[in-house]
Amino acid sequence: MPIFAFFVLFFFLELFLMVMTAIEYDWGWGVFGFEVATAILGVVLIRHNQELTMREMFRQTAGHGKPNLSLTLFKSARVTIGGILLILPGFITDSIGAALLILPGLHSFLLGLLKSATPRPPQKPPKPEASGRIIEGEVEDTRDNSENR
Repeated sequence: MPIFAFFVLFFFLELFLMVMTAIEYDWGWGVFGFEVATAILGVVLIRHNQELTMREMFRQTAGHGKPNLSLTLFKSARVTIGGILLILPGFITDSIGAALLILPGLHSFLLGLLKSATPRPPQKPPKPEASGRIIEGEVEDTRDNSENR
């Protein structure tokens, strides 16, 4: 229930900001046009992002480079969330959506958080390479001979 109340209050805050901006600057149709334009931009970004993501995933799975599907999906999710926030009406959601799409430092920051939060598999120690030298010696069996009989 508190989440529902948050969304209702957030909706009314967005509506209040849009109405006050339209009244203060006598820009009613401009606010409406801005919201329609950002919604269209969000839809176009999401559709274009789907195509790019699918193309990149097919390229990686076809063996044309080191597959890093999680990074590809992370980039896609960032653009998709930014596009969805652009589709939703309101200045706050548009600002957050534009920040997700535009700020390159934010992408690096979020990627760093993602990398630090994911557990890394244990790495195997590297195998020693043969040097090509032959070492001569004798092998002595130290086990008890009664077991071998």
